[in-house]
Amino acid sequence: MPRRTRAEAEATREALLDAAEQEFLQRGVARTSLEHIARRAGVTRGAIYWHFRDKAALFAAMLERVRLPFADMADAYRREVDGQDPLGLLRRLCRIALATLATNETYRNVYSILLTRCEFAGEVNPAFEGQMAIDAESLRRVEGDFRLARDLGQMAPDIEPDVAARALYALMNGIYTSWLRAPESFDIRADGEAMLDLFFRGLR
Repeated sequence: MPRRTRAEAEATREALLDAAEQEFLQRGVARTSLEHIARRAGVTRGAIYWHFRDKAALFAAMLERVRLPFADMADAYRREVDGQDPLGLLRRLCRIALATLATNETYRNVYSILLTRCEFAGEVNPAFEGQMAIDAESLRRVEGDFRLARDLGQMAPDIEPDVAARALYALMNGIYTSWLRAPESFDIRADGEAMLDLFFRGLR
């Protein structure tokens, strides 16, 4: 059997992630088997185990395709702002997130799976634990942004940064979940940004 090139191996990995995305979206995570994913990708189950230890590892890799680029962008913007306008930074990142949800199909599919088609138990529990760690790190950074904003006088001195961070997280999670469940119920960009405006005005 000829040895696969690195490019071929990477193409197979991406095809598996694409197939997993579609199967998880269609069936839900718990009802999707590795056989379903392999069949959609046009490969054997053995090909999955070449790239991923199990379904939890495949699920985690699917999340990373949208999480890592956004995290890198957030870090880049933090360096760009350099602590001068932390509230403006957070507002900008939230606006970009809403626009990405509206326009990027992969991003939208993955968050739809994560928020509406996923049972965080059984096979995907290790991926859930990894997700909790990612969320905790994200909250820590946002809390730091709010602490700096308070130090700079951008928000009321009696607002605790950790409470503000959790409130923003809950707002964004609520906007995402509500829209993904019923996209026709409101305009994710116009109405979503209006909700963000209310939140950020309340901090000042």
